[in-house]
Amino acid sequence: MAGLFKFGFTRQPTDGDVRDVPSTSSATESPVESHAVVEPVTKKIRKDTSGGGVKVATIKKWLLQSGDDETDRGFRQKRADLTWIRYEAAGNVVSKVWCHYCQRKPDIFRTFTEKAGVRHDVDAYIKGTANIKKTNCERHAHSTGHENARAAVIAEDTVPAERPLQRLMIHMRRNVFDRMVKLFEIAYFIAKDERPFTSMAKLVALEKHHNVDLGEAYGNNQACRIFTRYNAQILRDPLQQHLSPIWPRDPASYPYHSLFTDGTTDKSVSEREVVYVKIFRDGESCMKMMGLMDVEHANATALKESLVDYYQDYIGLGDGEELDFGTTGCIGACAEGASVNFGIHRGMMTQLREDMPWLITVHCVAHRLELAVKDAFKNSYFTEQVHPILLKVFAFYSRSPKRYRELREVAAMKQVKVISLKRAEGTRWVAHRLKAMEAFLRNYPCLIAHWEDVSNAARKDIKETDKAMIVGFLRRLKRVDFMAQFSLYMDLLASLSAISEVFQRADISLQQLKETVSLHLTLLRDLRAQQGKVSSMMVDHFRKEVSDQAGTTMYREVDMIGDLGVAEEKLEAERELITSAILEKLEERFADFTENPVLSSCEVFDHTIWPVDRIKLSSYGVDEVALLLDHFKVPLQAQHVNLIEAKREWGQLKVHIANHYQDVPYTAMWRSIFLRRREAFPNILHLVAIMMVLPISNAQSERAFSAMGRVLTDWRRSLKTDILSDLLLISMEGPQEVADFDAKAAATKWLLDVSGKRRPNRKGQASEECEGDAAVLVPNDDAGQDELGEITLDSVELGEDWEEGDLQLVDSENDEGEGEMITIE
Repeated sequence: MAGLFKFGFTRQPTDGDVRDVPSTSSATESPVESHAVVEPVTKKIRKDTSGGGVKVATIKKWLLQSGDDETDRGFRQKRADLTWIRYEAAGNVVSKVWCHYCQRKPDIFRTFTEKAGVRHDVDAYIKGTANIKKTNCERHAHSTGHENARAAVIAEDTVPAERPLQRLMIHMRRNVFDRMVKLFEIAYFIAKDERPFTSMAKLVALEKHHNVDLGEAYGNNQACRIFTRYNAQILRDPLQQHLSPIWPRDPASYPYHSLFTDGTTDKSVSEREVVYVKIFRDGESCMKMMGLMDVEHANATALKESLVDYYQDYIGLGDGEELDFGTTGCIGACAEGASVNFGIHRGMMTQLREDMPWLITVHCVAHRLELAVKDAFKNSYFTEQVHPILLKVFAFYSRSPKRYRELREVAAMKQVKVISLKRAEGTRWVAHRLKAMEAFLRNYPCLIAHWEDVSNAARKDIKETDKAMIVGFLRRLKRVDFMAQFSLYMDLLASLSAISEVFQRADISLQQLKETVSLHLTLLRDLRAQQGKVSSMMVDHFRKEVSDQAGTTMYREVDMIGDLGVAEEKLEAERELITSAILEKLEERFADFTENPVLSSCEVFDHTIWPVDRIKLSSYGVDEVALLLDHFKVPLQAQHVNLIEAKREWGQLKVHIANHYQDVPYTAMWRSIFLRRREAFPNILHLVAIMMVLPISNAQSERAFSAMGRVLTDWRRSLKTDILSDLLLISMEGPQEVADFDAKAAATKWLLDVSGKRRPNRKGQASEECEGDAAVLVPNDDAGQDELGEITLDSVELGEDWEEGDLQLVDSENDEGEGEMITIE
């Protein structure tokens, strides 16, 4: 629908275009008369000023001017369409006129009028104006805002069969259409299961073997690629409509969103960026994938220009149209902390803030945590002793199936089960280091027993160099102080892993971020402040497992080396050093969430920390809300938010929450208010919606790159960015079950697309002719029927004398009921 009123499509008015709209004036005034469109009049109409104003008869003559071309002295001139005029009359004199279209679509009219630079009297033809001049009306009729509002009303009121790009009513046998739907479902399954397009022919053949009627056409890899494009577009349409400023928005929706971008060089050695967006819908925020974009150069300026161009194209603005970020609702951006993104002088985020001063730019918190842990663990016991051992143990077994088989045999003799060893690096997230330590500790007795057997001099099948390495392993791993330190770092990584898991959530909010960081900082401070022996879960568990019997220290049936008392002293010293380092780095990395006035002010929306006293509550957050309203003034005013009313509603909102939502969790509370009380707080909730979509974590992009690694195999390196983006979208966000995907909508979109020929009954191979230009479905008089008596559709240009009924194709030779007709609208 957006294309109808944005990309220059024009349509002559019909009787259905002119409708009466109730006046905004009081009911005591004269009602609006109904006017029908008649033949255009070329006689010049002069303003009748008798009686102190324009008479009703004059306006009625203006209404006859339908916008058709007129011939004046041999020249054809385009006249303004004035059929949109509505008026109020006191007796025989018109007192006020307004625009039928702009009054119904005021947001669209204001958006495009403000884009054109018009600031004075914008609402004259929305609320009504007493300055009644024909020249003013004609000027309004030619304005961009009016044209787009008119197109939006026509698109909304016109039944699907009468819409310009959907005028075709394709009457098709039901079994033919059902076959196409099945083919689209197969194509969706292939993309969802991350299979190659060549699987299409095999799956179609399998279905035919099961007596499924799929016809003879479009059962190949070229058709699968084309169907995948339409399947992906069905998933993409709702997001594009939500983001586009030219699409009529649901009054209950909020257009605010944040962009997330991350780059990679894939197997085809192409620089690509994945783009996500965080939107607010149905009372809660959610992450949605926009797609992949190509980047010519990986510098800040090229990245910024590529992102802006991709964003502009995605929301439906053409190359020649200026992108007004204020009207789009973009309020934040998130990326990794590389200098190309966050360089102080010319980083991509710095350049974006030049265009959008209100933009909140955030370095991904999950990436921050990884950097903070690396900095804190630098030169620590973990980095120098524990981590190298984990890597060597993993390499020792991963490269030799024989060694791993021997380890399982040892475990079988001990009547335990070996769990798979994990690699301690090769990933960015802290949780994987913890998993590597957990697997090592679980297998510890079996590992020691196996290495003692391998290092035995009687084993002639083991190289002497390997035996020497294993002896070194045993000497270190059987030390009491090593296992004590190992237990301490497991506790620390368990706490950090819990933070990492929260930071990787797609729907993480600012409140959850602050709550998580605050909680674990408190736990670390408590651990550092302990007096005497270290007390934590894994350290305490280590103490229970270790025993000192007759001067021999045993730990899980392993004879240990070293003194337990000395190990305790080293453990206490390491506890002080590592907890201090972690606290310092975490506070340093996350300081801007408390130091940034905008981010810290958002804390006032967390009702769990509000003062209980009603007097204190009345003044709570007033300054912070004022700061936020001023910072986001441009995007808020673009959505016609009354900033003064928003401040007043803040006080009412606090009272309402204190009375009804005091014990309700944060997310559930705001969702309930947006769904049930939106009309009561129409202005301040816009600010809450902005707070809900603030950029926090870019972890979802990492999942997209993981999916890309599965999709873009060595055999598919030639996939273009657009089709790879479609495949990722289906893989990441499409329904898990094929039955839950609307394949009928995709098949209908394909059939109604005017970009090429559609021959659902024709034998042979689908080819690139399916992507031709400017063609529509019509019956081909010269086309015959195949051996099944089915109909062949061909493609020609749409003529001016086209009528709706011309496309009703009926198979008169089929008398067995298979020719039941359906209409694709």
